[in-house]
Amino acid sequence: MIYWSEITNISPVQYYTVQSSGGMLTGPFIGDLALDYASAYSLGELDYHKLDMKRPNYNEIKNFSILWSVAVPENVIKNNIFSVNYMKMMYRNTMLGIDYNGTNLNPAYRVGSYMYKNFYFVQPIRPGNKFYAAVKTDLGIEKLPAALRVGNGKTGLLKIKYKSVNMEDLNNIYINLFTIKNIFNKDFNVDNLHIYYVLNHYVMAGPVTGGVMHELYKL
Repeated sequence: MIYWSEITNISPVQYYTVQSSGGMLTGPFIGDLALDYASAYSLGELDYHKLDMKRPNYNEIKNFSILWSVAVPENVIKNNIFSVNYMKMMYRNTMLGIDYNGTNLNPAYRVGSYMYKNFYFVQPIRPGNKFYAAVKTDLGIEKLPAALRVGNGKTGLLKIKYKSVNMEDLNNIYINLFTIKNIFNKDFNVDNLHIYYVLNHYVMAGPVTGGVMHELYKL
């Protein structure tokens, strides 16, 4: 079954996806991989804090109960334009406590005022933006999570509404070519589709129909 979802971020969403002069900014989308893992954690399908892991095992996504398309902003649905409303540019520095002991180096190293010099720009997605995505699952609509946490530090809170639709009536779905090629091991003809490259593991293509997504996400 494929459902259509409307996603509203009710707190800022920050990722380091778009390189900019003096900073790493948030891309105008919410990735399928992020939503897949957020859903799996929400349903208790994964354990938190795998301290021995150095990289994700993306093959495990095939076993998740919920699989997402890329969540694209409202402007993509209306005008085929990837754009969202951002918060103002702000500085991040190592005094925010995200890194080791408030710095990005072990305190055994004598670095003087180094911790005060590591500043760079960030720009989260402003709360209130709407995104749309398709959801492939065998679960009933009442069992789908109504809220998910995403973003760096999982500080971005998403409110989600789902609705049942005819699969072939969906024609604004954007898929991640990395997911299709490297997780589901399928080739996909992208002729006549919009391609939006962000990172090696986020190469978006669309729009496609619900039927296309259903076939691509088959094991």
